[in-house]
Amino acid sequence: MGLKGNRTLPKAVKQQVRERVLRAIQDEREARRAQEMRREKYEAAETTFTWQPLRRR
Repeated sequence: MGLKGNRTLPKAVKQQVRERVLRAIQDEREARRAQEMRREKYEAAETTFTWQPLRRR
């Protein structure tokens, strides 16, 4: 993109860049939230199981 004399970006280009960056941030947040949910689900399942055998009476 050749910006020779005028060093400012057009308004439309700024809007496209802003949308792309905000979409990337939103995708990152959603991915982090989904990973956190998977981790919590895994840890909850992990804590329900005990290695101790059942005791007979």
